Amino acid sequence: MTPKPKRLSAAAKEFNIASDRIVSFLEEKGHTVENKPTTKLSLEQYQALLDEFQSDKDKKAVVNQVGQEKKKEQAAFKKDYQQKIQTTKQVISKPKVVGKLDDQKEAEKEAPTTKKEKSTDCDSALIPLL
Repeated sequence: MTPKPKRLSAAAKEFNIASDRIVSFLEEKGHTVENKPTTKLSLEQYQALLDEFQSDKDKKAVVNQVGQEKKKEQAAFKKDYQQKIQTTKQVISKPKVVGKLDDQKEAEKEAPTTKKEKSTDCDSALIPLL
């Protein structure tokens, strides 16, 4: 059974390169290819891409593997962090009330008790208009 021809967009994703680069490479090799994502590549064209861009495909696989490892590390770190938060919440307790301060009595002692009398003279309140 012969393998099915791949589409241009699938080959671009597989090799981790732009479809424009694939089209220009195949045109340099003498193949006529349209720059459409749905363009099917023949087996000969795909083999030429495989010979040229295998290193890019390998690099993509390595990057994906490193990315998966980092995701696992982040998940483990997040799990440890959540556990630390839970233990911290258990350790922290509400503050104890030892005694109450009577602020009102202290404020009355400090404030002067004498009040100034207001003048009810209307003449002093009027300003002459000249």
